Amino acid sequence: TGVPVLYVNEVHTQEIVGLEPEESAALLKQLTDRFLRNEHQMCWQWRDNDIAVWDNRQVQHYAVANEAGPRHVERIMVTGTPSLSLADAQAMEAAE
Repeated sequence: TGVPVLYVNEVHTQEIVGLEPEESAALLKQLTDRFLRNEHQMCWQWRDNDIAVWDNRQVQHYAVANEAGPRHVERIMVTGTPSLSLADAQAMEAAE
């Protein structure tokens, strides 16, 4: 869609550059607590022949082990615009 997103991952995001460690930790907790709220989640009810596709750059994904029966999973990665770090974004701004 081209809409900018803020990528925060509870496991992989370590800090917010430019903030003091305590401020960074508090903001990261606030953000991760927010995406764990029910109104920001969807739960897929699997049926035969279903296919689910999502963009890992814009959503949080975790599998819940509550499915009955076997499931076949394949991961694909689509080529696209990579995620940018703060340094990447600043370098692009400086080049403009």
